[in-house]
Amino acid sequence: MPACSVIREARGDCATYVVSGRFEGSSAWDLAGRLFAEHLPAVTLDFSHCDEFEDYAVAVVAQAMAGQTRRFHLRGLRPHQEHVFKCFGVEVGELGQAESREGPAPIFTAATAAEVG
Repeated sequence: MPACSVIREARGDCATYVVSGRFEGSSAWDLAGRLFAEHLPAVTLDFSHCDEFEDYAVAVVAQAMAGQTRRFHLRGLRPHQEHVFKCFGVEVGELGQAESREGPAPIFTAATAAEVG
């Protein structure tokens, strides 16, 4: 049984990837590959179901987000993961209430992701 599962849901012009379990390096590389292949212009990454979240996985996902023209939303991050995304160049800021209908977990947007070099 894999340590992590990633489920893709598409609604309109937004793809949502729900990540659950232990999000670690190999799971992050799998998700990065899916992000590169994604054809919809908006992507939500929902980490609210993650039990564990390795910092290395953040670096992999941040690199996958860098330089892409699509809009990314990050949901379900704890303060530490939010901070680590910022360290890897992903600007994280809270969205308005209209976008957070799915529960109490905060939603964040990665408006620009600078490539980490």
